Amino acid sequence: GSSSAPNLIVTFGGAAAAAGPPNLSNVAAAMVAAVEGMQGSEMPPTAAELLACSKEQADYSALMARWAALKAKVNGPAAPAAGRGAAKQ
Repeated sequence: GSSSAPNLIVTFGGAAAAAGPPNLSNVAAAMVAAVEGMQGSEMPPTAAELLACSKEQADYSALMARWAALKAKVNGPAAPAAGRGAAKQ
């Protein structure tokens, strides 16, 4: 039968991150996994580590843009933030 366990990939720090497209459930873990190998290191980051961080940041930015678009579609355009001098209704 099929397993319900997610497919996992091992990243630089040895941590497992869920494979598959970025989503609201796995994006934070993927970002942490990308930087984990650099934690406590006395060496500068490698090109591969920097590339992994850049990829995860790009995935996060794209996901947040999709999330904002979905929220706008469901909720309508965001109202301007009420700040100082804003008229009360």
